Amino acid sequence: MKFSLLFSTFLVQSATGLDAHDASDVSYKALDFENPAELISEKESEFLSSAPPLLATKLLSPILGIMDIAREFMAGDVEIKIVLEEEESKEGKEEFEYGVDCVIGRFVEWEKTTGNLNYDNACTACSIIHPSLPFNERSRRFSIWRSHDDFIRSHNEQIPKPSYTLGHNQFSHLTEHEWLKMFSLGMYSDHVVKGDNVDLEKNDNLSEEMRNLRSLRTPRSVDWRDHGAVTPVKDQGQCGSCWAFSAVGAIEGAYAISKSLSTPQSFSEQMLVDCDSADYGCGGGLMDYAFEWEEKEGGLCTENDYSYTSGKSGRAGTCSDDSCEIVEGSGLYNFTDVKANSPKAMMEALAMQPVSIAIEADQLGFRFYKDGVFNAPCGTGLDHGVLAVGYGSYVPDEDSTFPPWNRKQDYWLVKNSWGTTWGQEGYIMLKRDDEEDSEGQCGILMQASYPDIQ
Repeated sequence: MKFSLLFSTFLVQSATGLDAHDASDVSYKALDFENPAELISEKESEFLSSAPPLLATKLLSPILGIMDIAREFMAGDVEIKIVLEEEESKEGKEEFEYGVDCVIGRFVEWEKTTGNLNYDNACTACSIIHPSLPFNERSRRFSIWRSHDDFIRSHNEQIPKPSYTLGHNQFSHLTEHEWLKMFSLGMYSDHVVKGDNVDLEKNDNLSEEMRNLRSLRTPRSVDWRDHGAVTPVKDQGQCGSCWAFSAVGAIEGAYAISKSLSTPQSFSEQMLVDCDSADYGCGGGLMDYAFEWEEKEGGLCTENDYSYTSGKSGRAGTCSDDSCEIVEGSGLYNFTDVKANSPKAMMEALAMQPVSIAIEADQLGFRFYKDGVFNAPCGTGLDHGVLAVGYGSYVPDEDSTFPPWNRKQDYWLVKNSWGTTWGQEGYIMLKRDDEEDSEGQCGILMQASYPDIQ
């Protein structure tokens, strides 16, 4: 008894660039074999010789390589359907077409929507379907993508429905090592986890009387985006400069509030990456060190005057702070460290302005976060600098699959620096608890600080 492995018109078009008519002719040509299991062990040369030439050369080789695609399809739990030849009705073909597209089709579609992929250097631009691209490297990236696809779908299909959903993004084809290399506080991570802040003295400028007064004024919810104090989401790219984006975001917020701006002024992260000698550019840094440097410098230049370039180069440039004009009133006279492990203190600080925070962000769930309130275990090994811009309570749309405890959840609203294709257009809602003396979700309450603007 023979089986047939069929490919959909959509998949053929995606891989070959053929028009719909020619693609349709190719799509239902079969690769016949007696036993699907034998396909895994056959040598590539033997399998290639038995495959229809057009299908082998135009479809399989450019995408993944014959043997690699066979291994991916025939091994394990991949959603592919093998149908009997005599049962290849129109309905059967449509069913089979869906089975193939479930895996490769989604991958090809992800490539198209993501764009700017280069599998030799996963973070720089090249064309989507590149004729000279070695199929083995693309196959390797597909294998990585597929493992992440399994993780994403497994989470989203849980019953009862989880409080947050996951989705593919620009990181889906990266290994853990590649991803962690791009986003980290670098050499400072261990110090932050220990709480010593690299011997930097803590700044606590609030009197007890002022704290009590502010606690009385703490609103139920805060979102500084609604008050012109948050610039559009930015993208740090291939540089470990999260610390600079966090610090600059806090300065942008403080400046906008002090000047009563309706549209916030965007300041230069590149200036910090290039010129802040206390930190390590793309190798990591601390927000408090950035505040301290900015206080001595007397302010920042605008984003337009000193634009961000390290996202593509992956390294700091030469300091050029003498070639741009520092914005008047953007200097700091101090900065304040929020009382650690206190949600009350964090809410009080956020009622005044956006706050720089450090979190642990190396978990797959965080990496592929899409929406909802993120409440997964994520540790307190602080390795990523972000910006808290508010807090509130989230009530999801009516959905019978939500258990009662997921109907309303308190959250911290956090702005990331991974572009708008990650999360809720660049933001994440982290679970918020009222328990004092706790590190908070992903360590959000451990190392928070904000700048005091001139």
